Amino acid sequence: MLLSRPVSRGLGSPNEPCYAAALVPRERVVKTKKKCCKSGPRCKRCPAAMKKLERRGLATRTGKRSYVISLDATKKDLRLARKR
Repeated sequence: MLLSRPVSRGLGSPNEPCYAAALVPRERVVKTKKKCCKSGPRCKRCPAAMKKLERRGLATRTGKRSYVISLDATKKDLRLARKR
């Protein structure tokens, strides 16, 4: 009787895709909105919140409305930047 599943060859065969690269965390690119909505806790794409992160050194501005959030920024840092 033949097996229908492929045989494992150690680290994987050259024809199988590698999923290890998908598990590595990458920096997040965020495109902000044009205007601040001035809501209670600011939204995640608010330009004012991104500017706060940039002042703290957790984000870098790459364009007029785009920022790259570093891997050092924790969920708590993002929440504090959105706080009014």
